[in-house]
Amino acid sequence: MSGNVVSRDCVFVTRRLSVEPWHGAADKYGIDLTAAVAAILSPRTTRALPPAWQGGYTVERARRWVVERDRESVTLLVVDRYSDEPVGLMILYENASEHGAQRRLRIGYVIKQSSWRKGIASELVSGLVQWARAQPLVGSITGGVESQNAASARVLTKNGFSLINRDSNGETETYTLELRI
Repeated sequence: MSGNVVSRDCVFVTRRLSVEPWHGAADKYGIDLTAAVAAILSPRTTRALPPAWQGGYTVERARRWVVERDRESVTLLVVDRYSDEPVGLMILYENASEHGAQRRLRIGYVIKQSSWRKGIASELVSGLVQWARAQPLVGSITGGVESQNAASARVLTKNGFSLINRDSNGETETYTLELRI
């Protein structure tokens, strides 16, 4: 996580969501983080994630997953502001860009299945984009989606991202939003 200079301070609020690093959010809202992760990461919500992350999660598997994410990224807990219930996760990976001090954020997110089709993902990405625009060191945001996941592709394009790459086997598309050049 040492490379996450900017994203470790990522905190933002949208109309319906409160988003902040997961340990602090869990403490703030009295949420059992591993139980929340186990509830969010279901076989359906993990279907498009890396193979090692797919499938159902017990509390023990979720505990291991939390430790692994803490080692390599900043993970944000997405909490419904009205119910104080966790509805998703956003993972931020950060790299230095070729433009000196500016950082490139790579994002991934998972929305709890019961919160699908409610605009949560669009609102989440929009909030992140607004936060990133206010960070002088963030130069771009990139996200990958499974080619068959039209809803996730729409979330990104609706928020100003452009398709920049399809992998050679056509399974994954990469979208980028350039904030500063």
